[in-house]
Amino acid sequence: MNYIVDENKIIVKTENFDPKSIFECGQTFSFRKIGDVYFTFPEDKLAAVYLDGENYVVECLAGDTKFFINYFDLERDYQKIILEIEKINASQEDFDRKLIEKSLKFGRGIRILKQELVETIVSFIFSANNNIKRFTASLNQLRQDFGNEISIENEASQRIKELISSQKFFSFPSLKALLKLDEAYFSKIGAGYRAPYLFETIKALPNFLAEDFSFMSTDQLLKELVSLKGIGRKVAQCVMLFGFGRVDCFPVDTWIKQVYNDLNRGEGEKNEQQISSHLLKIFGNYSGYAQQYLFYYKRELKQLV
Repeated sequence: MNYIVDENKIIVKTENFDPKSIFECGQTFSFRKIGDVYFTFPEDKLAAVYLDGENYVVECLAGDTKFFINYFDLERDYQKIILEIEKINASQEDFDRKLIEKSLKFGRGIRILKQELVETIVSFIFSANNNIKRFTASLNQLRQDFGNEISIENEASQRIKELISSQKFFSFPSLKALLKLDEAYFSKIGAGYRAPYLFETIKALPNFLAEDFSFMSTDQLLKELVSLKGIGRKVAQCVMLFGFGRVDCFPVDTWIKQVYNDLNRGEGEKNEQQISSHLLKIFGNYSGYAQQYLFYYKRELKQLV
């Protein structure tokens, strides 16, 4: 166990935890950075994450430590995952193995967050072919309009009290609240052509969520998800990875296409489904983790150039 609990704080004692990598690797949009502190507000919970000496602290402000231990997947040994991906990498003859080595080193603090399903589906439909600044503004507006202001339940440390004294955080709306919204509302908050997709998919969610997904294979779950309006293969795989915890999938976007071509030394031109299938064969049950390491490294490296 790489953490200890001290009242409403989780002290994380592992190098495989870095809030920048976790929150900025593209898996979640429910966070806000204030100074050097990350505030995360999944569902109706709230926590501050910051460095204190040699360890990171997750200070639970609304919601208990049990929720955030699960949310950050703290029971899982990510160093073992990295070692397994390194073994897979070492067995590859055609790939640029150094790229994977650099990705693992750069993103070693990533953890796959365990996110609520409705929030994940709605958020990733908003994100499809959209500017991150624009769609996060839309999601924040959705929270303010139909979520509830999150009340601080636990005594905050003085440092955190000062940072949040002028801040407001809102929960993600319940499915019941979302079902009352029409297409015009989604257009108003900037969904663009995704507005009818959001309206139709939210309307279909009660029946969709009534299904028993535990017996579905990942391929079967993919088919179910892409049957929903506005959910293509890439969004479906993101939902499977971040909402269902299916790590045997490999979402492919423009960044992963570039990664694939880099891995194949410029000889990797294929479509998204072929790329995903090829990488799945290589990484197997470590595919979701490998995708995050490679995606984050490629995107951040490009932004630093």
